Amino acid sequence: MPHLKRAHLHAAAAVCPGFIPLDLYPNPGGMVLITGTTPAGPALAKFPADENDDHVVRLRREIAAYTLLAETCAPVPVPRLLGADPALGVLVLERIDGRALVEARRGDARSVEVQIDALLAALATLASWHGPRAGLGVESDYVRDLTVAGGLGLVSAGEARIVGALLEDVGEHSCYSHGAVWGTHLLVQPDGSPVLIGWGRAGMRLPGADYASAWCALAAVPAARARIEQAVAASSPQIRAGFAAARSLEVARIILQVLQKPAGSAREAALENLSKDARASRRDLYALA
Repeated sequence: MPHLKRAHLHAAAAVCPGFIPLDLYPNPGGMVLITGTTPAGPALAKFPADENDDHVVRLRREIAAYTLLAETCAPVPVPRLLGADPALGVLVLERIDGRALVEARRGDARSVEVQIDALLAALATLASWHGPRAGLGVESDYVRDLTVAGGLGLVSAGEARIVGALLEDVGEHSCYSHGAVWGTHLLVQPDGSPVLIGWGRAGMRLPGADYASAWCALAAVPAARARIEQAVAASSPQIRAGFAAARSLEVARIILQVLQKPAGSAREAALENLSKDARASRRDLYALA
C-alpha cells in the first residue's frame, strides 16, 4: 500500500497542482480515494483499486462524464472537476460537504421534504436535458439485461414480454442518465440541495431510468418513494413506460446481487423486502400492458 500511495499522490499532483493529501482509504466500489486540499478548497482524488478491467473502465467513464458535464454546463449540481487523466487513471474532484439522503432522513419531516423536493427537481432537469449526444457514454443493453433476468427466473415470462414491448416503444427516446442514483450517490448539502456524485455508470438510458434507480435506492425513505411515484405519474408516457421497465430490471439486478451474498438472516430480510419491490414493479408493469 505505501508504494501504491506514492503512485497515487504523483498522479494526483500531475493533474491537480497544489493537491495536498490528507487521508487515503479503499472504497467498496473498487476504487481508492484520497481526501485532500487544493488552493480551490477541499478535494477528493479517485483511482482504481487495482487493474481490474471493470474498475478501470468505470473510472474512465466517470472521467468522461465529469468532463462532459464541465464542458456543457451540468444540468444538475455535481462536484467541480479539478483534474483528470484517463491514461494515469486519476480523477480529482471538489469534495462536497454533505451526507447521503438515506442518512438525512433522520432529520425533521420538513427538512426531509425539502431534500426530496430538491432531488426530484434535479432528476426532472436531468431527464429533460438535451445535451450533445456525442460522447455521452455507452448505451445500456436492456435486451441483454432482460435476457439474463429472465434466464435466472428473476422476472416472469409475462413480465419479460411486457418489458420487451416497452423497450421497443420507448427505446428510441433514451436520454443521458446518471445510471446509479443510489443512496451513496445522493449527497444532501447543509442547505438541503442535492449533489449527484459517482458518475461511473453514466450514459444513454431509458427515460425515467434515474427515477427507477432512485426509487430502488430509497427503500428506507418511504416518503421519497411516494414522491418519486407521483412525479413519474405526472410525467410523459415515455417516462412512465421507461420507469416501469427500468425499475423491473433494476430490482432484478439488486435481487441477484443479494442472492450472491452468504446465507443468513440479513440476506433473508433483504430478499423479503425486495420481494415486495418486485411485486410493486410487477403490478405497475401489468397496469401498462
